[in-house]
Amino acid sequence: MTNTGPTIITGDLGVSPGTSCTGFPAPCTGGPGVVIGTIYTGAGSLAGPAQSAALVAYNDLVAEPCGTKLTGLILGTSPGAVTLSPGVYCFPATAQLTGTLTLSGSGVYVFQIGSTLTTASDSSVVLANGATAANVFWQVGSSATLGTDTVFVGSILAKASDTVTTGTSVTGRVFALTGAVTLDDNVITVAAPPLGNRARTSRPAAGSSPGHPAARRTLALKLDASAPKTKTARWVGRSFTMTKAST
Repeated sequence: MTNTGPTIITGDLGVSPGTSCTGFPAPCTGGPGVVIGTIYTGAGSLAGPAQSAALVAYNDLVAEPCGTKLTGLILGTSPGAVTLSPGVYCFPATAQLTGTLTLSGSGVYVFQIGSTLTTASDSSVVLANGATAANVFWQVGSSATLGTDTVFVGSILAKASDTVTTGTSVTGRVFALTGAVTLDDNVITVAAPPLGNRARTSRPAAGSSPGHPAARRTLALKLDASAPKTKTARWVGRSFTMTKAST
């Protein structure tokens, strides 16, 4: 995990199985970044089971049947990829966001991306008509790069790494399963849970639409290591920006 500039994370930050974390307060190397939550480092911390649960969630997203192929289309620009309703959308190879993508309607949005996800500078994802950030999932087969001043929504689960460039904001979570998360003067904020889907505890539960397979399987990262294990990764409510770092 590497941060440059006054990044603010509202939620938890974790590094597992390593402990390398720069640009945030102890146990990292020190600011200028701020974490309004808890920092976990090492496989023996809550970052360990979180890393494992994120991998299960990633595989569950991969297994979702594709509803609509967007091959060759650019999100936010190409006709048919400017305003989307709930569903599972797939890009066999790369995916790009340029301009403004509107997600319209209450439900779960899953984006399956075979290799890389990139966004252009000043691009954005906008929610409308009941769509919520907690219900948006981006499964990225390799790495995600968010261009400068992007306004992004949803949970990114990248198989390799995530690079969030200067001035970009994310309402959701950022996961790198085998590589690093690189931040630079960003704002990352937990996605508020949809009404009617709060956990029994005081922590908000990210997730949604119980009837949708993606919602049943990818509700939110379970940080509570003492909780009963389930067949799939059940997510938890606090934002968790996580990287698999070396020691």
